[in-house]
Amino acid sequence: MFPERRRRKRRRGGWFALLAVALLLAASFGFTNLRSDRADLREFVDLAAVAALEQEALAAQFGDFLNFEIRGADRDRIIALFSGIKDAARERLDELKLLEVPAGGAHSEALFSEAFEAWLAGSAALESGLLAAADDPASPIPVISIDNALTEMRVGDRLYERFLLSLDDLRSELETEVGDVPVVAYAPVNGLVLTGIDLADAVRGAEEVAAFNDVRVNQIGLDPDFTGGEHDGVGVLAFTESVDLTIVITNVGNLPESNLAVAARVTTVADGVSVFSEQTTIDSLEPGASKTVEFFGVPVVEGITHEVLAIVNALTDDVDTDNNTATLRFFIQAES
Repeated sequence: MFPERRRRKRRRGGWFALLAVALLLAASFGFTNLRSDRADLREFVDLAAVAALEQEALAAQFGDFLNFEIRGADRDRIIALFSGIKDAARERLDELKLLEVPAGGAHSEALFSEAFEAWLAGSAALESGLLAAADDPASPIPVISIDNALTEMRVGDRLYERFLLSLDDLRSELETEVGDVPVVAYAPVNGLVLTGIDLADAVRGAEEVAAFNDVRVNQIGLDPDFTGGEHDGVGVLAFTESVDLTIVITNVGNLPESNLAVAARVTTVADGVSVFSEQTTIDSLEPGASKTVEFFGVPVVEGITHEVLAIVNALTDDVDTDNNTATLRFFIQAES
């Protein structure tokens, strides 16, 4: 009898020990998960705080622009403003995708994302509507587009308000203070109410905003360069059998250009004989930008005046075709 009771005690004691170890491991695992969730949640809140400060500044610029600056702005200013808003929203949304927000923060994360997506969509539509109103002043479509864009921006504001309210629930999850997260409002309720008609009228007929194409030949250069002397009023180059030619093309319009054909022809002035003729292509050229194209080994004749003719192809809607060509004369000194 006694040996049997001792065996049962040993079994019960072993079972309790296993149970204690299991409970200890479960508690440790749960504590580790809790710490991990809190760390992930804190990372999300920190990202939201940084993004909110950025958006607060952008929203202030947005409001000042629409209320006070739009009538004097040009196309570049409009594009720069809205590009800043869109780029910031995309960057923060991309960062958010890399986070693992725990279940306790899922509601806040959804509101935060939806607010940024609404601001992104609204700002893109508003930029497009303003530019369309300037490009086609008689069309009623941009007015509708601008109104819809403003509504989308207000939707983003409301979603962000709900996100701020949801942060109260996260304080208990984090067991620490969340800190101040600023209010962001692109279209505040107590601000000046703007409509599609107001904003479309502000840019209609504005030459600085309306799209226009204009490329020009900005400069012609030679290597070797002029010696400083003259021959019959034409700059002189020291004796050489060939020159290298550079042509600077500038986009003075406010639209990006592509596939610009640049041609160079060199003739002898006395008889009009062509000694060189070539063409190249500029793949792309942003507004305000310049690009230099080069032609090497252009043959020249000593004791003769030459003329360079540079041409950049005139675009269909180029507003000034006169600046699409330029000429430069030079005289090659005779060999001594």
